[in-house]
Amino acid sequence: MIYPVVNVYTDGSCRNNQNSELAQAGAAVFFGINDPRNYGFLLTGKSTNNRAELLSVHEATRIILNDLKEHTHTKFQIMTDSKYVIGCLTEWYPRWQSNGWRTRKGKSVANQDEIRAIMVNVREINTQYANIGWGPLCFKHVYGHSGIYGNEIADKLATAISGSVSAVSAAPVPDTL
Repeated sequence: MIYPVVNVYTDGSCRNNQNSELAQAGAAVFFGINDPRNYGFLLTGKSTNNRAELLSVHEATRIILNDLKEHTHTKFQIMTDSKYVIGCLTEWYPRWQSNGWRTRKGKSVANQDEIRAIMVNVREINTQYANIGWGPLCFKHVYGHSGIYGNEIADKLATAISGSVSAVSAAPVPDTL
């Protein structure tokens, strides 16, 4: 039996990214038009664009895990315009882990709390996928601001939230954004 693959678009946005005192970030997850799993939120605490990008993926993996508890008929792949996120989760993670979470220059890896939390979710997703006979969760890069509908919606939601003063609920995203 062939199962559908759902592209989950994630994005983060940070206003005043270069000024930690004024920075305000939002993150978003977009599953599809009017999907109740669409979600956007305002970051609390440290706000940077990279952190917002990671938190959007963390939220996506949390939602995917929740969905897998109820349904096993859908395979997901995460679509992001952040090469940083993809590098963190696919290329650099094993090296950082083996280096005690230090970069090649000996500095502590930034955002390692989120990277580790995402990887806990990814391992659980991959275990469940393996039990079904599927390959691992894929992370795919898409070019931002290139007309890819799901990425454009996730970007608009994350950007709108980064300029707000309170979190946005998990209401479905209308087709008109």
